[in-house]
Amino acid sequence: MRLFETLLVLSVLLIALVQFLYSFKYWRAKDENQIKANINQIRTLGVVSGILFLIHFLFEGIRWQLYYIYLYLIFVLVITFLLDKRLIENRRGLKTLIEFLNIFPLIISVFLAWVLPVPKIIEPTGEYHVGRIEKHIIIEDRLNGEVFSILSDLDKNAKRELMITLWYPTNEKGKDTSWFLLEDKTTPTRMVINYLNKNFGLEMPTKILNHAKLATVKASLNTYPIESIETSLVIYTHGWPAHRHFAADQLINLASHGYVVVSINHTGLSLFTEFPDGTRVDNIPGIQLEGRTSELMYGMAVDIDNVVNYLIDDLDKENSSINQVSKIINFNDINIIGHSTGGGAGILYCSIYQSCSSFMGQDTYGAPILDGKYPIKFDAPSVYVYSEDWFDSPLNEYGPTEIDNYFNEFKNKNTYGYYISGTGHYDFLAFGSLSPLAGSTILKGPIDYRDSYKILDGLNLQLIRDKEILFDDYPFLNSLN
Repeated sequence: MRLFETLLVLSVLLIALVQFLYSFKYWRAKDENQIKANINQIRTLGVVSGILFLIHFLFEGIRWQLYYIYLYLIFVLVITFLLDKRLIENRRGLKTLIEFLNIFPLIISVFLAWVLPVPKIIEPTGEYHVGRIEKHIIIEDRLNGEVFSILSDLDKNAKRELMITLWYPTNEKGKDTSWFLLEDKTTPTRMVINYLNKNFGLEMPTKILNHAKLATVKASLNTYPIESIETSLVIYTHGWPAHRHFAADQLINLASHGYVVVSINHTGLSLFTEFPDGTRVDNIPGIQLEGRTSELMYGMAVDIDNVVNYLIDDLDKENSSINQVSKIINFNDINIIGHSTGGGAGILYCSIYQSCSSFMGQDTYGAPILDGKYPIKFDAPSVYVYSEDWFDSPLNEYGPTEIDNYFNEFKNKNTYGYYISGTGHYDFLAFGSLSPLAGSTILKGPIDYRDSYKILDGLNLQLIRDKEILFDDYPFLNSLN
């Protein structure tokens, strides 16, 4: 929980406890002088709580889990200051009972606030601050194509449009920004809940995570990148369906260590893509491509190439920040991080364009690209790290498991293979920040969010910096080799 909401909750709980104890004493002792003193103490606590509420409201933002706390505080302030009297004065036993029972909904409110906190992704640890640019790209010489339109309501004959985020090192400390810079910041969590409901037969309220709109990240707008170094380019390609910001914790930390990171929303495949004019393209849950998944992954690889070329071509004169960022990139050092379907797309990009310095595959979905339509061979240093769920996947009628694919198709002298104990498929995203109980849900495995992040962060940095893994003695990390 955040600082001022924690202080507010403690002060309101103290008011409720004191109210109950005073009511009990008054019921038993009926001391009028003591009652007046008690009211004054309640007023003092109410003033303190009211000040904390204003700070919380102005600087942190209110959320639904604490609505009962807010209402109770308003009730106390109105009764003690405006009305200047005590309710049900002549029914002292009943008043004591009500004060006692009131404690329980307050505790439930606090419990909900703990179970569903405002998400706080792990903060970056590098020497630099982090800048951020959100950019809409229109690819003039390319159409969306059929596979992306099958997965969404895209027009297959329309020009391909992408949203990208650049995370980059800067010496300027700016203001933290919202995790998702959208007009309606509840869109990401509502889309996630809709997806889980439709694909797993759940009936969760779509607004249950609306408070996540209050989450911020340590990255600021309108800052200039560092100028004294030339740095590697890291490209993040997400899974099906996901979003370029779902792994923001890993990407922001890489930027804080001096790398330029670009995360791409693959329009049509992404859970949703929102453009600056407010239009949105949503992925349609449950759609199957009937043997055309490798074609989809190839389209994602082309997305990556389009973005790289966009950054290389110094044509975007209207945005000097992107020009400044591009100038510090060493385009001979391109590193790919791909999750799930994005991992397969990353393999295709590295194989077709032969321009990767390293590849990090996180629960790589590689089976579709083994259909022979595209080359899948490249020699860049690579890490394939899998969840325990995928490591334990049994053989089935659909063919080899992804672990089999790693050993039979992807493993070579430059690869490192691992799986992480206690993880599920979504432990490679920042979903662990949504709740301390997320490990007991389908969102992730039982491993602590901080433990899985530490492993991924350590492997990412080593691979990009050293092009090899020199240290892998992390708790929960198991070698496939």
